[in-house]
Amino acid sequence: MGHAAMEKASEAKRHVITKDRMGQQITVTQGDLIQIELPGMGGTGYLWHFRQFDRHYLQLLSEETRSLPAEGRLGGPVLHIWRLSAARPGRTEVSLDYYRPWEGVARAADHFSFTLNIVTKGGP
Repeated sequence: MGHAAMEKASEAKRHVITKDRMGQQITVTQGDLIQIELPGMGGTGYLWHFRQFDRHYLQLLSEETRSLPAEGRLGGPVLHIWRLSAARPGRTEVSLDYYRPWEGVARAADHFSFTLNIVTKGGP
């Protein structure tokens, strides 16, 4: 079995979406996995919170925060990772805000959003 045939055989594709995809439209296939990776600073109280996340189109599979190496300092850089599944065809916006829960979204230090275009398997 050739490489292309092997890729076709593996069902779900994984799309890693990072900060540089801000504002973009990303086309995925129903059943694909979407992994959002956003940077943060540990120990500051700032967290990424979903502002727009449509459970009609997306299913949240997991969420984790990973520490990135930073010369052993506490409160160094972290990577927030969400894994989602494209549940059904359609077009939906995903947006997150980076803020301290006790300060609220109005004091957000950063924002991230993109549009997902979910297409059916084997068709446009």
